[in-house]
Amino acid sequence: MLVRVRAAGLNRGEIKQAGELRAGKAITAGVEFVGEVAQVGEGVTGWRGGDRVMGHGRNCQAEYVIAHPLALMPVPQNLSWIDAAAIHYRARRGRDQRSAPRG
Repeated sequence: MLVRVRAAGLNRGEIKQAGELRAGKAITAGVEFVGEVAQVGEGVTGWRGGDRVMGHGRNCQAEYVIAHPLALMPVPQNLSWIDAAAIHYRARRGRDQRSAPRG
């Protein structure tokens, strides 16, 4: 899926990595983002263009990212893009813990 990025997080590991770059070497940082679904891939269900989503991936400090549908969660309408980006990790962890098998 193609997602238009509205905000992206920057974590300690990425800041450390950027500090270790040599001159002339560039990276596109970011592993978490929030944005709007711009395009849904063939065979993908449950998402449509314009949906507000948060997710994780690679190179998220960009205008657009390609994300796997299972790496996305809906962003509530009452959250700003910045607030949603700030809570992405905790929200994803809570979702994963709720869906983990018990035992």
